[in-house]
Amino acid sequence: VAGELHHVLMRGHNGHAVFADDEDRAAFVDLLREPAARQGVLIHAYALLTTEVHLLVTPREADALARLMQSIGRRYVALFSRRHARRGTLWDGRFRTSLLDAKTFLLQAILHIEALPVRTGLVTAAHDWRWSSAAHYSGHRRDPLVTDHALYWRLGNTPFERERAHALALDKSQQEADD
Repeated sequence: VAGELHHVLMRGHNGHAVFADDEDRAAFVDLLREPAARQGVLIHAYALLTTEVHLLVTPREADALARLMQSIGRRYVALFSRRHARRGTLWDGRFRTSLLDAKTFLLQAILHIEALPVRTGLVTAAHDWRWSSAAHYSGHRRDPLVTDHALYWRLGNTPFERERAHALALDKSQQEADD
């Protein structure tokens, strides 16, 4: 749906890894950046895990998200298969997407996605996972892949206020998940 917030999920076929290492993740990010801009899909949050990809996006046109995911799916599979001398499908079918009400669920969705590397045991602090938007929103590094959603600005009047509020919310979210 054009102009609306979507949570996108892509899983590895039969739970297999879709990223063997950081080189694979870097290639995926590179393959995502240019087509997302070309297709008019704004990426608000993401996490690249071992066996799955989570994206929080807003497409500007109705078919832009499908075009982006088709492009990524084909290009990344070819690269991954060549690099790892493998054949066959990589993804567990078509990508899945859920439409979210940004006014209600934007921050919750960002926090959920960014906490996944901690919940899956990849890191102990979300902002330490290089392959997510957590470091961007908590002020540890700028990520050119991420476009802040307009509603995200409700967290504070300055970037520093938003970063602090985000970091506190992410910490609280992780603590609640641990309890």
